[in-house]
Amino acid sequence: MTQAEFARALGVSQQAVFAYELGDRRVSALVLERVARLFGLSMDQLFGFAAVRTRKGRLSPRAMRNAERLQALSKTQQRFVVRIIDVLEVVNGAGRGY
Repeated sequence: MTQAEFARALGVSQQAVFAYELGDRRVSALVLERVARLFGLSMDQLFGFAAVRTRKGRLSPRAMRNAERLQALSKTQQRFVVRIIDVLEVVNGAGRGY
């Protein structure tokens, strides 16, 4: 989903989504509710209150490269990427007890 598509789905401007990503603008409760609905989540799941399965073991070489790429980003960009990963984990069932 592109940033523009995401903005349209939430009923906000693309500039607003960009500001959310950078942490320059706070996300309203209404927009958070729309995000949860868009991804088929409850608000509890969106906020990470649902249990998340963890995988133990060593990282693959690809995962190590991605971790290095993440470290090269600014702190704001890192937070955004981690938030996306958190949402994807919930969407893919990690927060649904599978």
